[in-house]
Amino acid sequence: MFSISPIISIIAIGMSLFHIYYTTIGFITSLKLYAFHLMFAMVLIFLTFLSFKNKNAKLHQPSMLDIIFAILGVLVGFYIIFEEQNLGFRYGNPNFWDILFGSIAIILTLEATRRTVGLPLVITTLLFLLYAFLGHYLKGPLSHRGYEFERVISQIYLFTDGIYGTPIAVVATIVILFIIFGAFLEKSGGGEFFITLAYSLTGRMRGGPAKTAVIASGLMGTISGSAVANVVTTGTFTIPMMKKIGYRPEAAAAIEAAASSGGYIMPPVMGAAVFILCEFTGVPYIDIVKISIAPALIYYISVYAFVHFEACKYNILGVDRKELPNFGRTIINGSHFALSFLFLVWVLVAQYSPALAAIAGFSSVALASMIRKSTRMRFKDIMGALELGARNCLVVSAACACAGIIMAIINLTGLGLAFSSMLLSLASGKLLIAVLLTLLAGTLLSMSLTVTADYLILAILAAPALVSLGLDIVTAHFVVLWSSVLSNVTPPVALASYAAAGIAKSDPMKTALLGARVGKAFFAMPLIFVYYPILSGDVVQVILIGAMISLSFICFTASFVGYFITLSGLFDRIMLSVVGILLLWPNNLLSLIGGFLLLFVIIKQRYKAQK
Repeated sequence: MFSISPIISIIAIGMSLFHIYYTTIGFITSLKLYAFHLMFAMVLIFLTFLSFKNKNAKLHQPSMLDIIFAILGVLVGFYIIFEEQNLGFRYGNPNFWDILFGSIAIILTLEATRRTVGLPLVITTLLFLLYAFLGHYLKGPLSHRGYEFERVISQIYLFTDGIYGTPIAVVATIVILFIIFGAFLEKSGGGEFFITLAYSLTGRMRGGPAKTAVIASGLMGTISGSAVANVVTTGTFTIPMMKKIGYRPEAAAAIEAAASSGGYIMPPVMGAAVFILCEFTGVPYIDIVKISIAPALIYYISVYAFVHFEACKYNILGVDRKELPNFGRTIINGSHFALSFLFLVWVLVAQYSPALAAIAGFSSVALASMIRKSTRMRFKDIMGALELGARNCLVVSAACACAGIIMAIINLTGLGLAFSSMLLSLASGKLLIAVLLTLLAGTLLSMSLTVTADYLILAILAAPALVSLGLDIVTAHFVVLWSSVLSNVTPPVALASYAAAGIAKSDPMKTALLGARVGKAFFAMPLIFVYYPILSGDVVQVILIGAMISLSFICFTASFVGYFITLSGLFDRIMLSVVGILLLWPNNLLSLIGGFLLLFVIIKQRYKAQK
């Protein structure tokens, strides 16, 4: 039987090369670029995420329905490309073909999202579509005047407000290039270098492999904004090692999922939503990278503290030194990957565009890999990296296209303004209440949406309300972003937790619930952004605030685990929680009292441990 795999590989490689060409020497209009990007993505999604699996799983051939969907994906893309110049002349007056291809495009986007992301985002989008058609029947602030079918379809499909709007624009111009960068590192062995480096540093400590998971996931997070990719890359190694030394399967998977989720907010690459954040705020990417360093480090300190206290409580030892890779030899063997990473950072600091920085990054990886025979990338490896980069981008592309439908409806109906007004009304002018409501909304949305989709909805609905209550625009969007990252570990979606549970062979729901507790800093950081100048202070101020917040999170973690210097009874756990609250409270006197209480707990526990 004829295999379609070579054709899929050629299309994926072509997709990556097309974006590299556009970024370097090519020139086409923005709408055509977005149409080409989504056309490539649609074809690959329908040929690889199959509707009906072949009876012979090894063949994994697409059905006739999959092929028809792929062809339709090409047609709706080419329609926009060929009709672009004429669309402006019939703005507000679409013809029959506009509506036909627009309807097909919406159906294809929903189906592509269902296959790659799952039903929750599709159901959410369908609810917004129903709102566009039936919202005039509602009463109160959410009511609108009502829109005809043609008006809704043209808003979503014909211009850069919907499917081809900001979300897909960011993916097509920046995100895919950073995903290709991550693919080059994976194919050249750079990912393995980061894991080995972390293992050589932490393997011999208490709970060594778990600490390896935290550090390795943090290092991988600097080059990959995908939590699931991070889990699969590092978790394949760290989760079995954690289980081997005594961690429960759910704990091992939860630690890996929480650590990998931090990659979404770990500079310099970060996740797709951060590039959209730059677009919304108008702040250069390098500036967002700089202010993201302290919050990301605080998050990883919190996760590391959980691992440490858990290992101490259950007396989980590390790995024998003889079984560990040599640190010096690891550095020598992988130094060229470190140089590639530093080169990427330098290009960003030099104020080049993020897209060019990504191209410079994976080009330097390919060149640096030639230094050593063991990592040398051949032509086949380079083509494999280009193919992998395109494949890894498909989930993000589908989610962003679907989020574009939601954005179009929000803009058309004025829902964003109505929701902001409702939020302000519920908050009664109180910023704290507004932030808590935003965090609640982000948590609820994260139970059914991916990070990017969650952020996009809240960025439009909640961020304007926070700005009107006095927050600067960057802080408001950081509150929204951190309220959205929960979707990687919060059930029922929890993609990172489910990926880790698959490796650990643990219960997915238990893993997700524990992962949410390990990553509890995601819940607290939005409030910290509001009441502490951790995003806007000078270096000394940020370091001092970061140290105090980290200490607070360590106390909360010790209270949660039940171990600090030694096993903690109920009184000590309550005291540690009180200390954590006082250190977080934006009042110098209360923070000082918290410091004295912490000193009391330390002395008490040291005496107990010695006794």
